[in-house]
Amino acid sequence: NNKTLTEEKEKNRIKTTNRKKEDYKLLIKTKNLTFDEALNSANLYYQNGNYKETIKWCKIASSLNNENEEVWKLYSLSLERLGNREKAIKVLKTYLKYKNSTEL
Repeated sequence: NNKTLTEEKEKNRIKTTNRKKEDYKLLIKTKNLTFDEALNSANLYYQNGNYKETIKWCKIASSLNNENEEVWKLYSLSLERLGNREKAIKVLKTYLKYKNSTEL
């Protein structure tokens, strides 16, 4: 079970790494990129400590589904890890304003 999860993460990492920056918007416009793929990419980058890429993928994921709590959490955690705690708090407050969250 863990092996399958690890293999899936590696497969997603390779898939994400091979994408060019200029392809992001095209993928969204043509709907070749799903919300789950964007969120998985954000999670993988976060797990690997690449917080700038995490933020980029969180923005992409939120453009596909701006109501997903996990995206907002990852985005704010990444901001905090990059030393921008005030912006991280602002992001969470903005989200909480529009969504009644019990976890944040």
